[in-house]
Amino acid sequence: MGVQGLLTQVRSCVQRVSLSDFSERTLAVDASGWLHRGALVCAHELLLGEPTDQYLAYPLRMIDLFERHGVTPLLVFDGASLPAKAAVHRARSGVRAAARARAAAAAIEADAEAARRKTVVVTAEMARTLIEVLRARGHAFVVAPYEADAQCAFLVREGHAHAAV
Repeated sequence: MGVQGLLTQVRSCVQRVSLSDFSERTLAVDASGWLHRGALVCAHELLLGEPTDQYLAYPLRMIDLFERHGVTPLLVFDGASLPAKAAVHRARSGVRAAARARAAAAAIEADAEAARRKTVVVTAEMARTLIEVLRARGHAFVVAPYEADAQCAFLVREGHAHAAV
């Protein structure tokens, strides 16, 4: 979700880099972004409430990619909901509910896949499943007190990570 218009505000500070430029370094990664991207692959199953773990493929592939370039990913998970964002979360929930209704109605239409993709929500259960896999593989992770992106910034500022993804 992120901050609307942020990229345009920081564009002058942005530079393209290669992942290998961060070899021998730790990068803090907002895990929900990778989980969301992974969930797009199985949006239909998630919409129907069918059991699936296909959403794990993308984050695990990204971890492998980082490691092939000598980069240590430090996955950061969202913690509790920020009370100040309660209204935003309610609004997003309403938008997703409407998208789920449209996706159900469009199930036989050509744009059904696009409609389903708008319904994707990263759940606490999905995060727990990825955390279990990370534990089993011995990968480091952090559960933020609230927002993962703020925790990523904190980890960079305090020297625990070189940059945030």
